[in-house]
Amino acid sequence: MTHIHDKSEIDLEENTVQSDNPDDDDGPRHKYYKSEKLLGKLYRAVDEKKIWFEDIKATVPTGDASFWEQFIAYAQAECKAMGKLNWLDRQEEAERIRHA
Repeated sequence: MTHIHDKSEIDLEENTVQSDNPDDDDGPRHKYYKSEKLLGKLYRAVDEKKIWFEDIKATVPTGDASFWEQFIAYAQAECKAMGKLNWLDRQEEAERIRHA
C-alpha cells in the first residue's frame, strides 16, 4: 500500500535503501507526494480496480479471434493495400533512420 506524503516532508536528495534479501517483497522505500501538475491529476483519475476487473480480468469469448490474430490480419491488409514497394527507392531514407 502506498502512503502519500506532503511534498514538504520529502527530501529528494535522500537515498533509498533496498534490502539485499531476495525474499524481501516490501520493495524500495520510496516516498510519494500528491502532485498538483496535470500528469499527477491524470494518474490519480485512473480507476485501477475498474481496469483490473473490466479489462484485465474480463472473460473473452473463445469463438472470437484473439487480439493478436486481429492485429496481424489488419497489418497484413494494410501492407497489401500499399502494394509492391521498390525498396531501392527507400534505401537512403532507411539508412538515415538507422543512423539516427
